[in-house]
Amino acid sequence: MTPIRTETFEPEDLASLGSIFDQAWASVAASFEHADEETRAAARARLARILLQLAARQVGPESLKQVAIRAFLEVPTSFAPADDTGATVSTAE
Repeated sequence: MTPIRTETFEPEDLASLGSIFDQAWASVAASFEHADEETRAAARARLARILLQLAARQVGPESLKQVAIRAFLEVPTSFAPADDTGATVSTAE
């Protein structure tokens, strides 16, 4: 698991982030409609990390959602499980 920088958010900010996450995920979820649960969970975790990183920079709510979606879609990545260093673990034998 990739460590996340330590940030402090107020309860109302966390509630807002949860709502923004739900809206952002709804925008990209169709891309994972046929993916297995592990792949969807990894994608959701990646989107959450992006949102938290952007929120720490105090980006406004609508910008936060749009920038997070754009970052999520633009960065090609494998959603294979990661080891403790955050490196993707190959499951090929």
